[in-house]
Amino acid sequence: MAVAIPYMMYAAVAASTAAAYMQYDSSVKQADAQSEQQEISNRETAKAIDTNYGELSKVEQDALLNEADDNIDMQKQYMQARGRVNTMAAASGTAGMSVNAQMFGLDRDRATNMDSLQITRQSKLDSVTNQARQIKSQGTAGMDYSPISRPSWAQGALSVGSTAISGAASAYGASQKLQMAQQVNTPKAGG
Repeated sequence: MAVAIPYMMYAAVAASTAAAYMQYDSSVKQADAQSEQQEISNRETAKAIDTNYGELSKVEQDALLNEADDNIDMQKQYMQARGRVNTMAAASGTAGMSVNAQMFGLDRDRATNMDSLQITRQSKLDSVTNQARQIKSQGTAGMDYSPISRPSWAQGALSVGSTAISGAASAYGASQKLQMAQQVNTPKAGG
């Protein structure tokens, strides 16, 4: 029994050394899992940002197409009105200042309408730009770039090594005490 005690002590040292390694390994695996989850989450956020930008692209295209259509309609109306003025002036035999005044009024209305169309288009495009900035800021705010604490190889080796050394030193010390106790308790011949 006395011989088995040092072996049991060294077995306990081996078990606590293995436990220290398992704790280190578990910490590394947990850090890897957190890092992978963070990467997946950031990738999904980036996909959502990309999708939202795609939606904005459609809104921007629609704004430009609407402005072009409205511009063409306005140009048609201007040409029709100008044709009516010329036709009416020719039919009534009117010439001079009254026709020029009507043409000037049409040109003024056309310029006002063009400005209005451009202001509307610019307003829509500014809205798209602001939405894009908002999507970007919300998306980047939603991404997680926090550092993940992971134990270093040296830290793990130091933990396992110190556990092994302190356990071995304790087991050796206990073994020495046991041997001394056995020597003290062993009867000596001749004495």
